[in-house]
Amino acid sequence: MRDGRTRGRRPRSAYERVDEWVGEVQQFLTGARAKRKPDRTLATVLFTDIVDSTRTTSDLGDRRWREVLEGHQRDVRRALDQFGAER
Repeated sequence: MRDGRTRGRRPRSAYERVDEWVGEVQQFLTGARAKRKPDRTLATVLFTDIVDSTRTTSDLGDRRWREVLEGHQRDVRRALDQFGAER
């Protein structure tokens, strides 16, 4: 275990070192430490744009435009599901 010295940083509290202590005890008792899950997640945000949507909305009318948007959203969701994306 580390001795608590931090070289210019604030000392870590006992609470912040719980994972470290648990790992030491686990290794002592079982001979191995459990692998930690990363605390980070890589996320991608998808934006879509329908070209000339204002003009197209005017040309199609509200009801037909809503159908176009719903179809677009359905297609995007299908593609996301196909590649295992989380929503």
